[in-house]
Amino acid sequence: MRPRPTSAAGIYSDRTLESWDAPAAAAALWERAHHLQERLDYWERRAKSAEARMLAHDCQEEQ
Repeated sequence: MRPRPTSAAGIYSDRTLESWDAPAAAAALWERAHHLQERLDYWERRAKSAEARMLAHDCQEEQ
């Protein structure tokens, strides 16, 4: 069983990952990548929403 992350973000040092067996280290890295992908998707949706609002506002000014 692998230890829990020492930080809230779940970031492990290379030294920590190297001390674990390969499946545990791979699982920790996969979990981190999955979390980062979720954050990326969230901010991408926010950016598209903001852009749509900005464009809608610009169109209203032109009319």
